[in-house]
Amino acid sequence: MDENLKKLDLFQLKCLSTLVSEAHVTRAAEQLGLSQPAMSAVLSKLRRIFQNPLLVRTTKGMVATPVAIEIAAHARDALIHVELALNLNRTFSPTDSRTTFKIGATESVAFVLMPLLVSALEAEAPHVRILVVSLEPSRVREQLEDGEIDLVVAYLGTPPEGLHTTSLYQQVLKVVASKSHPVIQGKLSLRQYTDAGHIYYKPRVGTSTIEDQVDAAFTAVGETRTVKVTVPSAMSSPQIAANSRLLATLTLAVAQEASRAYNLQILEPPLPLKLVHVSMYWHERTHAMVPQTWFRQFIKKLF
Repeated sequence: MDENLKKLDLFQLKCLSTLVSEAHVTRAAEQLGLSQPAMSAVLSKLRRIFQNPLLVRTTKGMVATPVAIEIAAHARDALIHVELALNLNRTFSPTDSRTTFKIGATESVAFVLMPLLVSALEAEAPHVRILVVSLEPSRVREQLEDGEIDLVVAYLGTPPEGLHTTSLYQQVLKVVASKSHPVIQGKLSLRQYTDAGHIYYKPRVGTSTIEDQVDAAFTAVGETRTVKVTVPSAMSSPQIAANSRLLATLTLAVAQEASRAYNLQILEPPLPLKLVHVSMYWHERTHAMVPQTWFRQFIKKLF
């Protein structure tokens, strides 16, 4: 047996995978529940085993070496198979479990899902914990592979290949405007939709699939919309609309809840907008894990 193999354990491989993914010792430590000195010690040991610096400091921060990237890819594959083997015969008791499930979701989806999910869990799995993580559309597969999240619940226009998926629910899109809007009352024309200023949701990373769809609908009829306000939180759009002449395009569930809280009218979009199909996505890493299987089925039953 290779002497280096004797020096390695599974947790160190997990550390290596996380270090390469984060390219940051402190963030990797936080993700795995270690102190920064403990993670630095693991990195030092891994450097000796692989005889490679693995992470090197540059003017833009730490970056993984090509060797580290290749080793981490193999490490992730190995960890997936080990996790599957460990969970083949593991039982799961919802009543007693204190498992933390990490969900990657957009704001509007979390707005619909979380009240239903928390209420149902209180009755059936009272000790289970939920961690909602901001979804990064460009890194969905990586987030699932690296264990940053266990499950994605979202509307993804072009989901990454190679993931398991199942549909949950669909929503229509509506436009909200202030009830005291000086021009728009009860019905929205294409010219009004075009001439009005719009509130645009721009997430921290990437773009909003819904906003992209609205832009595409305008382009299809040779029009463009005027974005007056760009916000980092979709849930701030309704209040802005209620206190201005601006419009926001939202899912029906968010629009209905917002209309109860604010002075808003809900309008039919004057352009054909596709249904928002919300689905669950998960990686092979968690596909056969008993707790994760139970959790996916539990969410599916809610809809």
